[in-house]
Amino acid sequence: MIRTRNIRSGESFSRAAENSVQFRATSLLGALLLLACGGGGEARDPSDIFGEFSDFEGADTARAPLADQASCRRAAERVEELALELVVAEEADPAERQKLEARARAERSSAAFRERVEHGAEECLGRETTAAEASCIARVKTSADLERCTGN
Repeated sequence: MIRTRNIRSGESFSRAAENSVQFRATSLLGALLLLACGGGGEARDPSDIFGEFSDFEGADTARAPLADQASCRRAAERVEELALELVVAEEADPAERQKLEARARAERSSAAFRERVEHGAEECLGRETTAAEASCIARVKTSADLERCTGN
């Protein structure tokens, strides 16, 4: 390749061409992201569109650490426990509430409860839940707390 100096910047044309290509690629990426986000809906994650595009030169590719199996399990267990707690709390009749509390205690030690927790932990890992989200979910006290943790 013939290397000729760019009079203005002092760069070679080959380097200037590389910069131009990078600029165009960045502009195209920005335009596609704007189109993908749409006007009235929720913004989409660029990785949904482009996959893992973390090898772009100079791009900030830092992501929040993902939850591990144990964190996801604690979060899934808390969600299941919260569901049981809410059912009991919504019962107005004290006699029925006692029955529900006994059933909830029995449910916590059942195989079905453990299966739901394991399934929830797998979903947590599959959704690439962050460690911060899983930690937040593991500490929730109400359904509103859960919504704050997940942003829904």
